[in-house]
Amino acid sequence: MGRLRKKAREKAYSCENLVQEQSFNAIEDELDAKESKQLAHKAIESLSPQVKKIYLLSRNDYHTHEEISQLMGISKNTVNNHLKKSLGIMRKYFKTYSPETIISLVVMIFC
Repeated sequence: MGRLRKKAREKAYSCENLVQEQSFNAIEDELDAKESKQLAHKAIESLSPQVKKIYLLSRNDYHTHEEISQLMGISKNTVNNHLKKSLGIMRKYFKTYSPETIISLVVMIFC
C-alpha cells in the first residue's frame, strides 16, 4: 500500500510541475512577444519621416505601392525603394538590439 501512495504522490508532483512549467512558458512567450513589439515600434520610430510614413501606409494601412505613390506624389519605384530601405533598417535594428528575436520581427513584418 505504501508504494501505491508513493507512486500517486510522485505522479501528482510530476503533473503539478508540468502545469507550472507550461504556465511559465506561456508567460515567457507573452513577455517575448511584448519585447518584440516594443523593439519593432522603436525600429519604426528610428526610420526617417518619409520612409516611416511609407512603411506605415504599407504595413498598417495596407495600401498598395500604387496607392502610396498617388497619395504621396512619388513614383512606385521610390515607394518600393523606401520599403526595402525600411525593412533593411529594421532588420539591422533587431540584430543590434535583440538577435534572438529576429524571427519575431520577420513574422511581424510579413504577417
